[in-house]
Amino acid sequence: MVGLLRKVAHLARVLIVTHDPLVVNELSPEEVSLVTRGEDDTPHAESLASLWSERARSGFALGEFWLSRKGESESGALSAV
Repeated sequence: MVGLLRKVAHLARVLIVTHDPLVVNELSPEEVSLVTRGEDDTPHAESLASLWSERARSGFALGEFWLSRKGESESGALSAV
């Protein structure tokens, strides 16, 4: 599915919302944003690429890393291809 979405992404912006680490595994860190809520319920989006360090890469698949970060808050992930 991700491959097909990448093929059409040049025609329009593609946005996927998922809670499935297997989908996130098919994406690159630059294609995933982690969306969290602040203390005042204000949404905050951060590129997973900015969090995806050498240390994280050594022990996790991207989806597992995303899931571990998601567990630190009440967030989901907003994935853009």
